[in-house]
Amino acid sequence: MHRALASGLLVLCVSGTLAGCSDDSSPGADKSAAAASSSTAALCGSVADLQESLAVLAALPVNGDGFSALQQTIGVVQSDVSAVVDDVKAQFEEQSDALSADASALEDAVGQAIDQPSPATLSAVVTAVGTLVDTSTALAKDVAPDCGNATAQPTATS
Repeated sequence: MHRALASGLLVLCVSGTLAGCSDDSSPGADKSAAAASSSTAALCGSVADLQESLAVLAALPVNGDGFSALQQTIGVVQSDVSAVVDDVKAQFEEQSDALSADASALEDAVGQAIDQPSPATLSAVVTAVGTLVDTSTALAKDVAPDCGNATAQPTATS
């Protein structure tokens, strides 16, 4: 199941559905357009960073020996989720709320797996990672039209 999740994420990355950002402001643009472009660039960048940290997370082995790396990577993911939530526009508030909830669920699942390692708690971590990846991917697709032509292609590392 974990390999399928990592493979699915790689296929998604290769297909180019994750969007990076470009600055669409023109020399004659007013300050509000420049501010909106800057805000959009920040959102696009934070979404791309989150997608990259999730690719790393999805590549980690979920077993009793990998908790240290898992905890460290989840810290990065939580930081990236916070950045996305801070940068998100009102039109993406629902997705942002879901992203925060899924990140919290992942953190809870990892805590339970550390406290009581078992096949069930490890499976809950894998499920929580998948849910967070799905939510993040949906948000990335939603913001993609605002993010220009560049494509972020994070790679899962092992």
